[in-house]
Amino acid sequence: MVSYPTKRNNAAVTMLSWLLWSSLFTVSSQVTCPDDIAAPLCGPENVNVSFDVKSWTIFTTWDSAASSGTNEGLIYDVEVLYTDDLKKLHSEAIEVRSDQTGTQQRWSWRSPLPFECTTHAVRLRSRHLNKTSQWSPLQINPGKTVSSEPAMVPQDTFVKVGHNLTLCCVTTEEEPVMNFNGTRVVTRIGNHSYTITVHIQEPLPRCTISAFCKMRKHGTCVYAGYPPDDSHLKCETRDLERVECHWKIGRDTQLIKPGSTTYYKLNGCSCPDKTTSNCHQTVDVGQGEMTWTLEAQNPLGIVKIKETADLMRRVRMLAPVSVVASEVNARDARLDWQWKPQKYKTLNMLCQVQLEQSGHLEKRNYSGHGLGSVVLTGLTPADTYTVKVCCGTVKHFWKWGDNSVNSTFQTKGDIPDPLDVWMHTEKKQTVIAWNTLLANQSHGQILEYEVIWVKSVDQSRERRTVHPSSKSRPNYYTLPFVASEEEYVVTVTARNLNGSSTPSSVTLPSRFPDGMVTTKVFGRDGGFDLTWNASLSASSGYLVDWCPSFSTCSVEWVKVPSGVTRARIQSANLNGCVRYTISIYACTSQAQELLDRREGYVKECIPKDTVARLNTIQSDSHVRVSWNDIPPEQQTAFIHRYIVTYSDDTGTTINISTADATENSLTVSLKDLHRKSYKFTLKALTSVGTTNGKMFNVILKTDQTIWVMLLFLGGLLLFSLATIICYRNRRWLKREFYPDIPQPALKTDWLTTLKGYGGQVLHDEPCQCSQLDIIPVKVSRNQKEEKAIRSRQLPRTTAKVSSSSSESQYRGLDFANQSYNSFVFPAAEMELVEDYHPHTGPLLSPSPPEVSARGHLVFPAAEMELVEDYHPHTGPLLSPSPPEVSAGGD
Repeated sequence: MVSYPTKRNNAAVTMLSWLLWSSLFTVSSQVTCPDDIAAPLCGPENVNVSFDVKSWTIFTTWDSAASSGTNEGLIYDVEVLYTDDLKKLHSEAIEVRSDQTGTQQRWSWRSPLPFECTTHAVRLRSRHLNKTSQWSPLQINPGKTVSSEPAMVPQDTFVKVGHNLTLCCVTTEEEPVMNFNGTRVVTRIGNHSYTITVHIQEPLPRCTISAFCKMRKHGTCVYAGYPPDDSHLKCETRDLERVECHWKIGRDTQLIKPGSTTYYKLNGCSCPDKTTSNCHQTVDVGQGEMTWTLEAQNPLGIVKIKETADLMRRVRMLAPVSVVASEVNARDARLDWQWKPQKYKTLNMLCQVQLEQSGHLEKRNYSGHGLGSVVLTGLTPADTYTVKVCCGTVKHFWKWGDNSVNSTFQTKGDIPDPLDVWMHTEKKQTVIAWNTLLANQSHGQILEYEVIWVKSVDQSRERRTVHPSSKSRPNYYTLPFVASEEEYVVTVTARNLNGSSTPSSVTLPSRFPDGMVTTKVFGRDGGFDLTWNASLSASSGYLVDWCPSFSTCSVEWVKVPSGVTRARIQSANLNGCVRYTISIYACTSQAQELLDRREGYVKECIPKDTVARLNTIQSDSHVRVSWNDIPPEQQTAFIHRYIVTYSDDTGTTINISTADATENSLTVSLKDLHRKSYKFTLKALTSVGTTNGKMFNVILKTDQTIWVMLLFLGGLLLFSLATIICYRNRRWLKREFYPDIPQPALKTDWLTTLKGYGGQVLHDEPCQCSQLDIIPVKVSRNQKEEKAIRSRQLPRTTAKVSSSSSESQYRGLDFANQSYNSFVFPAAEMELVEDYHPHTGPLLSPSPPEVSARGHLVFPAAEMELVEDYHPHTGPLLSPSPPEVSAGGD
């Protein structure tokens, strides 16, 4: 929004004209200061004011009057007025010390407005205590003359990033339109002057019509950047004739307009164009300590830095030229170079030769006056070297000089260096191994290797030649014999075009220890850190070798000096997840002695494979889980133990583990037998975690013992119940299943006399009886009687039961015994038997039995002594002893 006054002050023009006339009159007059102390205070004399349009800066100088009584506390007031109305723009009080009275005073100030925008005027007066002098005549800069076309001032201005910038439009129009990157807040400061103030937040390196008044053709460019801030000035000499100064360049000023970049001056003399970080001048180097001042300036500011030094203590030499190797031999060479500055020949130099060989850099120092050549020793035969040289002064060494250009040469060839030989046993085969010579060891192409082994007992020897190109493993040779109890000395040499190397030997022991217990070792940072107990037999130190435990062994080794019992195994061939076998030997004057053997992983990995052949056996509430271990060749880490995991009914995970990795079975006790199955997981635990695990289900089997007990209890219960029921119904059961059997009722006339035998025969034709064969056997007192009785053939008599007149009387009796076995009676009883009849049974005596009055049979008393019981179905039992059944059923 533009603000304008409501009316013009015509009297201001009249006053300005009077002030201009008054100032011209005052400048041309001389002011004299009275000597009287009571007189008015004397003002500043010889006031001179200049206005720098580009920097908007006012520079003022004046002479301070040395009047008596005013030497202490004298102050000068400075006022800056602007616009046609001479409004106060700035005021400042300058105090003058007593020692500065009577001298010229200086003061400067930068205006926030461009001088072309409006009128600027400056005046001064002196003040002491309560006295003040008159103001000095106004020193005026009238500003830009108003024309018919609007003008934007200043043109192509520079401003620091982070500062405010005021632009002015000088025009005769009443309401000009001003714009600066979208900002339109305009302020009127005079009759024809309008300003716009903006804050510069970022650099503006290039010119665009950033601000304009009314139209873009009445615009101006604004460049925003930073003043220089270079620092750390250092001056030195290179050729003992000139001084060369270097400094640290500050931040980028962001000013790229031609003429706005930073330019430098050294001790008031301009540095060459496009100077950025160094500047040089010709000086007398030997004049001692000097001070140099560097000025860095651009449109936004200036910075000055200083350096004081004695150039003879600041010598940084130039690079030597014409560096060349001469008199090159197998192990030494002469190196020559030249100097351009002739004054270098008087310097005591320290030169550094940098030798690069097969990627290895070595630095060697040499010293001397005017040094121009050195002899390089200890070189490797048949090798290529690249050298460069730089030098400095021995006295007051400052810095190394510039490096020369590279120079390359090649040494002559020589015989190979001795081989590093070792041995390794694989399945009772001895392999001789040696490290392949590097280029700086072979001194040329190796043509062949020669292997010689000598038996210690009879000194018999054999020789073999190994060609490097004939084998995939040119540094291995397997001896053509099985390791035995004989000791051998094996020697290996390498040959090139210049000859054979010094022989290297290794002694094979007469015995190779078997079954040595290995211990675990854990890798760290891609290698193994080993320590071991010292051995008295290690007169030549120790040797540590290693190779994969379960794959093709490419043995590697390292030798350890005597007295040292630790080693760090580090090799590019060591891989993670691979088990290595490490052996520690004591090197003796004869064969090596195995001290210790270890196994380990450089880096352990979780094994991918899990256990195999998983078996489960259930016994009651216990489940025994067994498995086969992971084979060692498939292990990628040490297994500490095995873990079986399962969950109970509450969801709690239960882990059961073995004590160590040697156990391959676990017994799990299950509390809940109502579940039909359990899910188990078997894992192997290592130091880097557990394996993925093998899952399996266990289906519970019903316990047979429990079922047997349950069945027994059920049967016992049923038996008890049946017993109770039978007891309560015992009368009914006896009546139904075991009725009483009545005694037979016999009469006297049912028997008839047996013809020829004096007995009676019962004739009962309707009753069909079985035959009873009785074989009489007499047990004799001796063997003769027994044989006689067995050979005796008793007559067999068959009695038939025929019907008689008394048939109807006995028809109601039941004699139906359908089957009889043949009985064998004891011989004591058979003495009474004289005859036998299959129907009637044995005849007990020649006399027939009598019939009692009640109808019962009555036998003689002599015969009844043998009868103890009688049964109506089976007849009389002949003796107290029960009959025996023969093997043939008789």
